[in-house]
Amino acid sequence: MTAKNRKVTTLPPRVWTSARVDESAMIGRGVHIAPGVLVEYGVVLNDGVWIERGATIERGAVIGHGAHIRAGAVIRAGAMVPSKVVVAAGRVVEDSLARGAQKTVQEGLTRPAMQMPSGVWV
Repeated sequence: MTAKNRKVTTLPPRVWTSARVDESAMIGRGVHIAPGVLVEYGVVLNDGVWIERGATIERGAVIGHGAHIRAGAVIRAGAMVPSKVVVAAGRVVEDSLARGAQKTVQEGLTRPAMQMPSGVWV
């Protein structure tokens, strides 16, 4: 199921018991947090966010409505992922994707990334 076709307006959040979610995290409706996920202090997960196994959302990060964080991805502290963006498995998002000054890391290589509008893959 993709971020585009999930209905999220009335669904409660679904958090697996093996996920570690800080009590200060703000979790919207229809959020899915899979086993082995780590959500740190002060994170905001807007409605319809889908986080797959083993992903890490560090302190103060903000994940936009309907975003999809694939398995093993890491969203660094203070980063912002816009609505309906899919972060590929294993990617590390260092900065805000909405600002255009972000960097993404894959297999130890750092490269500049373009500004990401809603509905794209990173």
